[in-house]
Amino acid sequence: CITLMLEGALPRRANVVQAAALSIGNLPRPEQGDRRSARELNNRALEQIRNGDYVAAATMLQQAADADPSDVEIKSNLGQALLRSGSHNEAAVALMGALELDPRRSAAWLPLAEALDARNSSGAALRALLLAYDFSANKQRTLAYYKGRSESAEAPDGQRRLFAQALNVVEAGY
Repeated sequence: CITLMLEGALPRRANVVQAAALSIGNLPRPEQGDRRSARELNNRALEQIRNGDYVAAATMLQQAADADPSDVEIKSNLGQALLRSGSHNEAAVALMGALELDPRRSAAWLPLAEALDARNSSGAALRALLLAYDFSANKQRTLAYYKGRSESAEAPDGQRRLFAQALNVVEAGY
């Protein structure tokens, strides 16, 4: 279903995206685990992320995800930490796991785009950015982020082009 959502993003076929998201919503959900323990690990991992220790954060977040596999925020945070640590394939898997819990989670589509781009899947990465925009609660803020990333001297050339391309597609009437 995630693949269908990506395919429905460009050219934009909202009916395909929404039907796939609905199908995901109808799938069986993992049972809630030890939420308290998982949340404690998540909070400690977020501190590690703030300190720039993405590997330690990813380890804690994997433990948190194992403790409560139903927590979409933890899985999304795990994907972010893996992405920042350079583990792009593992990041993509974790982020797709988050999207299987909540396919409308813009905060998972955006890092998934970065992970896909790092894996040289620029077409899928662009589609993921468009879905991040589509599901964003604050589209203007999302566009400002895309603009900032497209102009960032710190971002790799390919990533700047990816964000510029997404920005162009959206501004052209996506």
